[in-house]
Amino acid sequence: MPMSQMKFYIHALVCCICWLGVLTVAGAEAKPADAAAVQTEAVQAIPDKGKLPSASGKEEMRRYDPAADRSPAEDIPVVETNFSFAEPLLVRPDTKGIVIHHVGMPSGDTSAEAIHKAHLAKGWAGIGYHYVIRKDGTIERGRPLAAVGAHAQGHNFDTVGINVTGNFDTERPTAEQLASLERLLVFLCRIYDIEAGVTTIEGHRDMNATDCPGDNLYRLLPQIRRDVKVQTAEKELEDADIWELLKKDR
Repeated sequence: MPMSQMKFYIHALVCCICWLGVLTVAGAEAKPADAAAVQTEAVQAIPDKGKLPSASGKEEMRRYDPAADRSPAEDIPVVETNFSFAEPLLVRPDTKGIVIHHVGMPSGDTSAEAIHKAHLAKGWAGIGYHYVIRKDGTIERGRPLAAVGAHAQGHNFDTVGINVTGNFDTERPTAEQLASLERLLVFLCRIYDIEAGVTTIEGHRDMNATDCPGDNLYRLLPQIRRDVKVQTAEKELEDADIWELLKKDR
């Protein structure tokens, strides 16, 4: 089979997969926040400690061990920060979704280190987000990926928190930030078997009474979800045995 014909089949397969997903979630993308109920929160609440809610019936959670609980390495560059935390971290028992945040105040660029220091100053364990994306697109490590976060009250035990630096009530995310955010989301969706959608990639305001992640980032989430869905399908096809797929198609 000519290479050009094989590429055509692959591209057509990706398009079909992605359009089916878009049609499925299109009606559910719009989730307007109740403007009367929201308030800006520059720093987020810490999670409940020790045990999962009693209704879950799960036993006491295990402490995070850097050696035993190492997560798969990201397929994109992440700056390691090696923060020390004021109290033991816990291992996140499940991962069902990803929550997008902004810093809020201050506006402009903010480092993971600055957020970590601010959270420590509040008397918390340390930075509550798992990742921080700077204005130039650099991704910095916050909490270890396998650890319970402290970024969305009531939802920390099954979500990953990503902070895109800036105040997106007044600013707009840079092209570099958006590109890094999408690449990071594709990685997370793949390793945790998450299908990009309105209930799995959410803004902080979808979970708590806050303006976060700001209107100028929140309004981009529907397109970000669609892009991540397409890129995830393309990645999966790259890793698949293309020759086996073509044999089945004959």
